[in-house]
Amino acid sequence: MAKSICTVCENVFYSVGAFDKHRIGSFQAKTRRCKSEREMWDVGMLKNDKGIWTTGKFDASIFLQKVAQADQ
Repeated sequence: MAKSICTVCENVFYSVGAFDKHRIGSFQAKTRRCKSEREMWDVGMLKNDKGIWTTGKFDASIFLQKVAQADQ
C-alpha cells in the first residue's frame, strides 16, 4: 500500500486523493494550508484504526477489480 505523508502537518493519508482533499487554499494567493482535523472530519474524511486518514468513501468496484486481478 502506498501512503502519502504530509511534510507540513505530518498526517498520513491512505491515498493521494485523501492527501489532496486535506489541502485547501490557493498557491497563487499563498493561502495554501492543511485542513485541521475538525475540517477533515467535516468533509467526511475518516481516520482508520491505524491512524491513517482516508477520504471516507469506499469504492467496492475498485476492491473487486483488485481481487479479480489477484485471482488471475
